[in-house]
Formats: sequence, C-alpha cells, structure tokens
Amino acid sequence: MKPLRILLGFFGLLLVLCLVVGAGVLYVVLPTNAKKQTLEVKQGMSIGSIATSLERQGLIRNATAFRLIAQYVGTDRRIREGYYDLSGQQNALEIARVLGKPGRPRQITVAIPEGWRLSEIVARVAATNLTSNAELETAFRQTNLLPYSKGAPSLEGFLFPATYQFRPEDTAQSIARAMTARFLREVTPNRLAVLEKLKLSVYQWVTLASIVQAEAGNAGEMPVIAGVFLNRLELGMPLQSDPTIAYGLGKRLPQLSRKAGDFESDSPFNTYKVRGLTPTPIANPGSQALESVLNAQRTNNKGVQWLYFLHGKKGEFKPNTNFADHQRDNAKFRF
Repeated sequence: MKPLRILLGFFGLLLVLCLVVGAGVLYVVLPTNAKKQTLEVKQGMSIGSIATSLERQGLIRNATAFRLIAQYVGTDRRIREGYYDLSGQQNALEIARVLGKPGRPRQITVAIPEGWRLSEIVARVAATNLTSNAELETAFRQTNLLPYSKGAPSLEGFLFPATYQFRPEDTAQSIARAMTARFLREVTPNRLAVLEKLKLSVYQWVTLASIVQAEAGNAGEMPVIAGVFLNRLELGMPLQSDPTIAYGLGKRLPQLSRKAGDFESDSPFNTYKVRGLTPTPIANPGSQALESVLNAQRTNNKGVQWLYFLHGKKGEFKPNTNFADHQRDNAKFRF
C-alpha cells in the first residue's frame, strides 16, 4: 500500500503543478482590460522589443510569454511596420494574430493646394508635428536644392503643390527635398525648349506662373491671363497685378487698401510702379499655371493682343485688347 500512496501522491502533486502552470498560462493569456491603444511598429523592430512595448502599454501581462505565443502562431516572421489598433479586451493570442496582419501605413498625408505661399505651407506641415516651423523655414531657404533657385532668398515657387505621403521619421530637409523633387518633374526638355523661345529662365517662368495662379479665378482663365502678362512684358508695360502688392506687404488680397496707400508702396513687388516681373515668385504654382505660361492665349480671335482683364463682382472674367473697353467693363461689372 505504501508504493500506491507514493504514486498517488506523485500524481496529485503533478496535478497541482499542472493546475498551477495552467492557471499561470491562462493568466498571461487572458485580456488585461486595458483601454484601446495604438501600437507603432517601426521598421526593423524585433518581436522582443514589440512585446516589451505591449507590456509597457498594459496590453499584455508578460513580454516573455507573449514572445513565445508570437513565435508559436508565426507572428514573429510576418509582422511588418505600421500602426496597429489594439485593445485590452483582446487576449494575448488575439493580439499576436492581429500583429501578424498588415497594419495601417506609417504615413502622414499632407495636401498642399495650388497657389499657397511658403508661409502657408510651413504652417500646414508643422501642424502635423512632423517638424517645427523654425526647422521648415530653415529648410525652405536651402535654395541649392535646385539649379534654378540658387541665389534666391527661399524656395518660394518651387514647393510643388501636391498630396504627399511623409513618414514620421522625415525631417524638414527631407520634406523640402521631396517637394522640390516633385517640381523637377515639371521641367521637361520640351518645356525648356518653349521657355527658350519665350526668352524666359525657369525662375522667371515660375515667377510669372505664380502671378497667373494668384490672379486666376479658375484654370480656364489662366492662358488668357498669362497672355496678357507676356504681352505686357514684351511691350514694357507694368503688370499691374494686385496679388503682387499683397505679397510684398505680407497681406492677403482682400486686405489691400488704396486708402492705406498700399498701391503707392515702394515695395519691389508693387507691379503698378515697378516694371517687369517681381523679384521672386509670390506663391507656389501648380501644373496648370505653369502650363498656361507655355501655351498662353495672347490674342483674341482677330489676332489683336490681350492687354487687360478684370473680374466682375459676380465672378465675370473680362479680357480686353484696349484701355477704353477695359474701362467700359470696369464700369459695368465692377462698380
């Protein structure tokens, strides 16, 4: 009977150990009831460091146990960088399986509208917390990023309007490189050949396109507006563009005031007083504005040059070939 008692004792102890181990396993696997959180998995992170992050966030109870679970289900071989939305209502096995599927991309989408000024772009990008205003302003003064902007005070005009996908690791410098690289795609051999015929440098092209962008109510108006300005430049007439004055004074177009003397300012951007193009672009033009300069509509259907245009109170666009007709349309549509 004694050997039987020993055997029964052994099996009893084994059962207790199994129950203890089972309870321990169950404890580390069960949900922690922590709040919903997002786990960021960076490129190259090991399953060990991921498990440590999960334990620190309270989503699992034991990093070592989770690493073994992840290895068991194969998550350690499949996990990729991304954002993973997890909850303490999920058990460790469920979390491991979620991490074995693709997460949300580690990207920050930033849309830059056509015609925005450099200062507006700085504010929008900085609002994503990718980098600071000061760092962006410094990066956007790196004019050596482009062969066409060397010597300019900033990259104004060359921060191409588009929707960008930035990564959390991106710096102000890499953002500047991405935006200027996108601009370079607009500079094709065919376009350079047209610019040579127009006797415009790339910098002058971008400057004029930025003025066209600021003046146009829509893309359909751009070729005629570009034609007006090209004709005026050719004839030595001042451009007389209100947006250039606004830019030079650091104002928005609706803030311009004749009573305040804005149109009499000595700013080099006052194209009522200074002939030729502005010293720099006044915004960052898009493809349509750039293209409008290269394919400008310079004459009416009778072959007479466009020299004037206006926008009426109701949005009417009225180009004219002579000052008398321009004055007539001013009286009719603007006052």
